[in-house]
Amino acid sequence: MRHVRGDAGISLVEVLVTIVIFLVGIVAVIRMFPSGFLSLKHSESYTLANRLAQAELERLQGRAANIPSGILSWAWDGAAFNIASLISPDDMGEQDHTGITPWPPPGIKLNYLTDVNKFRRIEGERTTIPAPIQTTRWDVASVYVVGFSPMMWHVLNPVRVYGGPMRRRWLPRVYDDAAILARLRTAADYAIDYDDGKLYLKVFPGNNTRMYWLSYSYWEGVSTTEMSLKPAKVSILVGPADDTVKARGFFEIDIPAPNPPFPDGTLVKSVSGFESIDNGSDTLARQFRDLTFGGRWSNDDPYEFKVVDRLAGTLGFNPIGYGYEEYTARGKEALTANVDYTVLDWHIIREERRVSDIINSPTDLDAKLTLRFIKESGQSQEPDGSNYAGLAPDSGLRFDVMAVDLDAGEWYTTRADSVVPGTNPQRPAMEVDYKEGIIHFDPGFWKIKTADPGARSPFQGKTFKIYYRAEGEWAVQTYKSYDIFRRTYGVGVNNFQYYFQDGLVHFAPCNAGTSVALDYAYMLPKQPEVFISGQVYEISKDNVFGTGGNQTFYIDLGDKVRQLYGPTAAVTRISRIYGVSVGVRVVWRESGRLGFAPGGWRKVELQTYLTRSTD
Repeated sequence: MRHVRGDAGISLVEVLVTIVIFLVGIVAVIRMFPSGFLSLKHSESYTLANRLAQAELERLQGRAANIPSGILSWAWDGAAFNIASLISPDDMGEQDHTGITPWPPPGIKLNYLTDVNKFRRIEGERTTIPAPIQTTRWDVASVYVVGFSPMMWHVLNPVRVYGGPMRRRWLPRVYDDAAILARLRTAADYAIDYDDGKLYLKVFPGNNTRMYWLSYSYWEGVSTTEMSLKPAKVSILVGPADDTVKARGFFEIDIPAPNPPFPDGTLVKSVSGFESIDNGSDTLARQFRDLTFGGRWSNDDPYEFKVVDRLAGTLGFNPIGYGYEEYTARGKEALTANVDYTVLDWHIIREERRVSDIINSPTDLDAKLTLRFIKESGQSQEPDGSNYAGLAPDSGLRFDVMAVDLDAGEWYTTRADSVVPGTNPQRPAMEVDYKEGIIHFDPGFWKIKTADPGARSPFQGKTFKIYYRAEGEWAVQTYKSYDIFRRTYGVGVNNFQYYFQDGLVHFAPCNAGTSVALDYAYMLPKQPEVFISGQVYEISKDNVFGTGGNQTFYIDLGDKVRQLYGPTAAVTRISRIYGVSVGVRVVWRESGRLGFAPGGWRKVELQTYLTRSTD
């Protein structure tokens, strides 16, 4: 007789099946975690990007008097850096270098010509000459720290400074020397003859060499039936007045062509196809003399400057310019410097932090940055796989973090050998918590440097601009619609031009997504013309092909007018277009699917209406 036990054991097959089911369940649960972690990482990155963009917008609003006329696309053409109007702001690739030799340009790293770095030429950043100070690095100077440093330092990328626009004096149709002198009343006046392409300047007799910065547009015949309006900007050097000039009372100078694209010394009226200067397009200003490579401040010429520190973006102006007033097209005003320069690299993050006035504990001098995981020399890697060697080692930034005192232009780093030139401190001015993104300023640094136990720390109560780079190739880029757009007629429209055709206002691709204000007029049938001022529109991110097959981005003004004023309303003319928007684009790269190779670019954009408070 067989006896069956009620507690018979579990077979091996059953055990294996149970284990498999259990493992499948565990794997299903585990697979949920990476996507959850990835989602959290995405959310954190977008939150930080919004925080960076908002902080940068607030910083720009706080210095509205200094924001530039425009931020231009900047590309290498094989001989020089020039405006590149056909680049779209959304183009995150490398600069198109088809047929460009040499490539990349001598002394310029390729990453300075890719992604957001294709838009980095600052034009017309404005400041009145500040009060002079005595610094530890140079003699007395009026110090100004530019808004988007570090600056690119290259002979083909000059820093240019010029004053306010001089007053244009119209000449009669028939004139002689007496008629010219009757209109040139001060050294701030100039007269121009549009017929023969000569520019007339009156410069009081003296021994000083002067420079002028001229902006104008000229008509060029593209064919027998079509003309194009070309923009031009050029420096003019005027030597000391000789006896002939003293006798006439003014200099007479032919208008030069821009260099490049034309060789130095080329006159615009000798350019092939030249028709005439566009009436009223010209602006002339005194250009500041650059003493960066030597020379002392003069006692009688306030139009002088030095690039004191390209890394911190510090400019020094002749201190006699403080309180000096110049006559301009806007009337009598304090001497103003307009600065053109090139941003070195938008991937160098800039954040302003103020430290405590009173030290109660070591943490009172800490500065918490927005981003964590700060790049560290010898530990981090570049996108091409090379070892990270500092912010920009090819430009002298061979350290991980730099803090610039915005009042004096002094800068401090994590390296003891580059804290303050000419000194030998026993320890660096600050330390960095790379993982958490915290800067620890050393409260005893100044006492060590000066050997004075009672000395006040140089960090107390100061506002610093802190530069660093973060894992993920983060970048904070500022973009801006140009101050004033000039009209053209559909051929070669550039950064600051537009043309109007069939109801569409056309702009160059580089202006896509920015906002402008329009002054225009429209009519209804059998009704008088109606003038509209300051109506704001955003330039589309959709392209069309305008005159000559050129790709442009547009505002459909004809359609908007019909929507606002009726189906029979038609635009009759546009009298002015001016930029009103400033935006911030934050970009970064997260890890690819395998966690090693970088993924695609992600971005956050914030835009606001902002014009210079002095305009």
